[in-house]
Amino acid sequence: MIIKEYQLNEVIKKGSYPSFLLVFGPNEGLIRDDILKISSSFKENLETDEITINGKAIEENHSLIDEEVRSFSMFSEKKIIHIEHLKDKHLQYFENQEIENNQILVIIKSDNLSKSSKIRNFFEKHKRYATVPCYEDDVRSKMNILSQFQSENKIKFNSDIKNYLLQNLSSDRLISKNELEKIL
Repeated sequence: MIIKEYQLNEVIKKGSYPSFLLVFGPNEGLIRDDILKISSSFKENLETDEITINGKAIEENHSLIDEEVRSFSMFSEKKIIHIEHLKDKHLQYFENQEIENNQILVIIKSDNLSKSSKIRNFFEKHKRYATVPCYEDDVRSKMNILSQFQSENKIKFNSDIKNYLLQNLSSDRLISKNELEKIL
């Protein structure tokens, strides 16, 4: 299943997360923002364990993902497993994984994946798994960032400044936000 950027807020509002989420793309800032929004919403201010696993650890212990999915702390109500630096060869270690407990969420962070990527194709075709593609910001998304920045900081840019910013802001959300913070 593919969750597009405009659909993500609706998924977050409903709290209807698939068990496994693959967040990928060239826009590192947007990836970080999306993972932060998803994690914060999933936690719901409850005691939550957060574990980070990287691809190298999976190579050293092939059952690591299975162990983490099956174990649950007595002191926590929810668990988020972050997986980074995953490669196509790691797909075999979780493709048949089922999470019966809706208190566990697995978020996989990746760089840009080609359409031929095994992991991307697997996540896009299954109902219990979903992708959140994070592509570079275009004029519309930059305009939304500017509007949000203005409302959050109670600032009003004139049209010349807006046009200048739209032309000069980066296509990476993190860089754009940092530049706007400098302006503030």
